[in-house]
Amino acid sequence: MRSSVYKLPLIDESGETVNFRVYGIDRISSPMEGINLNGVMHLFQNINKQEIQRPNGEIDVLIGYEYAGYHPEREQSSGHLLLLKNRFGRCLGGSHTSMAENTLKLIQHATVHHVARINIEIFFDTESLGVECSPRCGSCHCGRCPIGGKSFTLKEERELNLIEEGLTHEGDHWVARYPWIRSPDDLPNNKEAALIMLGSTEKRLQKNKPLLETYKEQIQDMVQRGVARKLTQAEIENYDGPVYYLSHHEVLKPESTSTPCRIVFNSSAKFQGHSLNNYWAKGPDLMNNLLGILVRFREGPVAFVGDIRKMYHAIKISVLDQHTHRFLWRDVSQDSGTSTYVMTSVSFGDKPAGNIATVALRKTAEMQKDDLPNASDTILNNTYVDDIADSVETMVTARETSGQIDDLVKVGGFQIKHWIYSSENVNDDSANRSLGSKSVCEKQIQNTGTACSEGDEQKVLGVRWDSNRDEFCFKTQLNFTPKIKKLRSGPNLTQEQVPALIPPILTKRMVLSQINGIYDPLGLAAPFTLRAKILMRKLWIGESKDLTWDDPIPASLREEWLRFFIELFNMEKVTFRRCVKPVGAVGNPALVMFSDGSDQAYGTCAYVRWQLENGTFGANLLAAKSRVTPIRKTTIVRTELNEALLSKRLSAFIKKEYRLIFEKEYFFVDSEIVRAMIQKDSYGFNTYAAVRIGEDSRRNFSK
Repeated sequence: MRSSVYKLPLIDESGETVNFRVYGIDRISSPMEGINLNGVMHLFQNINKQEIQRPNGEIDVLIGYEYAGYHPEREQSSGHLLLLKNRFGRCLGGSHTSMAENTLKLIQHATVHHVARINIEIFFDTESLGVECSPRCGSCHCGRCPIGGKSFTLKEERELNLIEEGLTHEGDHWVARYPWIRSPDDLPNNKEAALIMLGSTEKRLQKNKPLLETYKEQIQDMVQRGVARKLTQAEIENYDGPVYYLSHHEVLKPESTSTPCRIVFNSSAKFQGHSLNNYWAKGPDLMNNLLGILVRFREGPVAFVGDIRKMYHAIKISVLDQHTHRFLWRDVSQDSGTSTYVMTSVSFGDKPAGNIATVALRKTAEMQKDDLPNASDTILNNTYVDDIADSVETMVTARETSGQIDDLVKVGGFQIKHWIYSSENVNDDSANRSLGSKSVCEKQIQNTGTACSEGDEQKVLGVRWDSNRDEFCFKTQLNFTPKIKKLRSGPNLTQEQVPALIPPILTKRMVLSQINGIYDPLGLAAPFTLRAKILMRKLWIGESKDLTWDDPIPASLREEWLRFFIELFNMEKVTFRRCVKPVGAVGNPALVMFSDGSDQAYGTCAYVRWQLENGTFGANLLAAKSRVTPIRKTTIVRTELNEALLSKRLSAFIKKEYRLIFEKEYFFVDSEIVRAMIQKDSYGFNTYAAVRIGEDSRRNFSK
C-alpha cells in the first residue's frame, strides 16, 4: 500500500490545536449512517442529545493507538453501551438492544513485510578506511588536523573523564564504577518483567536440550570464574540501594570454536520507558585504526597474533553497579526455585563496556611503559578490542614481545588466551634453529604448548590468514537461504551448485547481502569487489532505477549477477603474502602509488618496493581502494582527478601508519591533464577542481 504522511491539526473543545502525524488513504471505511438515540437517551444522566448524535457520511480521520492518550475514556455505562469522553467531545460506544443500525462493512487487507534495515553507514565506514577526508580549521594549511572520528567533542571528552575517574587499580585487577549520567535511583522495579523474560528464555531453551545444557554450563562457568555470584536472601533484604534486573538470552555463533553459544545481557531493553544503557555515558571512539593495524601486521617477516581471554570479565565493578546488574536464573531440570544473581564484572552489551575495557587495558600498558616498552607499544598501537596483531623481524623478537605482553597484561588482571606465530623468519634461520622451531606454523595455547595442524587458517581482524603459509586468502560464501535469528538456515553454496541453486528471482536486497559478505579492508580483492559495486550501480540507473529493495531485478542484470557469482569462486584461488618485505631486502623501501579511472569507477593501489641484495627490486601490493563514479554523469577528467586524490589520501595514511621510513614516493597517473593541473596552484580552477587540487598540493604531490 503506497501512501503519504501528513501533519493534521485538530482543534479540541477548549480551542487548543493538537497535531497528528497521519497517513493518507482513499477510504477509511464505508459511510456511517445515523442512529436513533431516542431509546437510549434515558440511560445516561445530564446528557444533551446533540452532544452524542453521530454524524452521517464518510469517516475522515481514524486515530490509532499510538495516540492512546487522546482516545476517549468511559464516563457512564449501561450494560454494553458506553458513554465515552475525550478532549474533542463525547460519543457512544458498544451496543444496546434498543439501538438499531444498518452497517456496511468495507474490508481492507494490508500485508506488512518487516525487512532488515540496509545499514549503508557500515559499508562506508569500511570503504573509507585510510582515505577519509581530513577536516581542517578555517585557515589551516598544515594538514596535521586530526583524522575525522578521532577528534573528541566536549561531550565525549567529559564522558571519557567519567570513565577514567571511575577506574581504580586494586591489587592485580581493575575495578570500574560505571559512568552514570542519570541517577540510578530513578530506575523502576522491573523484577516481574525480568521473571517473564526468564520464562520465555526457558521455553525456547527447552526445545533444544543440547543448547539448554550449554546455557547452564555457561551460567555455572560465570559463577566459578567469579564473573557472577548468587545473592543470599539476607543480602537481598539488607541492600537498600538502587536495583535493576537484566534479562538474558543466547546468541549463537556456530563458526566460533571457543564460544559457539554466548550469553548476552540485554542492557538496552526498555521497561516503563527506562533503559539501563540510557543511564550511562558511552564516551568517544578509542579503538585504533583497523587498517593501520593491518598495515603494520604486514611489515615484518614474523607475525604474531594474540587474543585476550574474556576481556570484559577481567574488570570488576562496584557494589552499586553489581546490584543494577542483577539477573534471575533457575535450573529447570531440577525444578529449583528462582535465584537472584549479580554480575561482578563488566558485561558485554553495556554501552560503556567497550571503552571501560579499552581504557583499563591502555592504563595497564602505560603503567609499564618504562619497564616493557615493546610490549606497551604493541598494546597501545596494535590492539583492536581484544585482538593483538603485530609483526617483527625475527622469531626471537616475536617470542620475547609476546612473553612481555603476557607479563604486562597480568598486572591488569587480563590473560592472553593463546599466541599464534607465522612462518619462520626467512632472514634469520640460525635464530630459529636455536629455538628448536620445526613446524612452519606455531600455535601455543597458554600454559599447554599445543601445536596447530598444518594449513591452519585464522582470522586477523576479520581477514583470513593462513598462518601455515603466511598468506592472506579469501573464502567465497554464497547463501540465499532465509535467516533465522540472524543466522542462515541452510549451508553455503558450493561452486558446483552455482548457478543451479541460485533463486530464480533476485532483488537488490538479496545481491547486496551476498556481496556484503566479502570483508576486504585492505582492498586485496578489489578486482572482485569493484565489479560487484559496478553491478550494484547498474541497479540504480536505466530501467532499474525505480525498483525497490524487494522488486525482482531485470533478466539481463540477473544474468550478469549469475556470471559474477560463478566467477566469485575464483577469488579463492588468489592469495597474497602477508609480509610485503621480500627476502634479501636492504635499506628503506619506496612507496609506489598507481591510480586510474573510467566512466564507471576509479581506484588506486599502493606497492612497497625494496631493493634486493643482488641489485634487483622486489615489490608487493600493500593496499588498494576503489570507488564507483556518481550516477549523475561526470567527465573523465573529474574522475581521474578523484583517482589522484584517492591515491594521495591512501599514501598519506600509509606513511602515517607504517613504522618504516619511505626513502622515496612515486605517483603514477595516466592523465596528462590531471598531471598538469596538479603541478599548478589551485587558483584559476572551478570549485570542484580547486578543492581537490588544493588538497593534493598541500600534500606535495610528486611528479
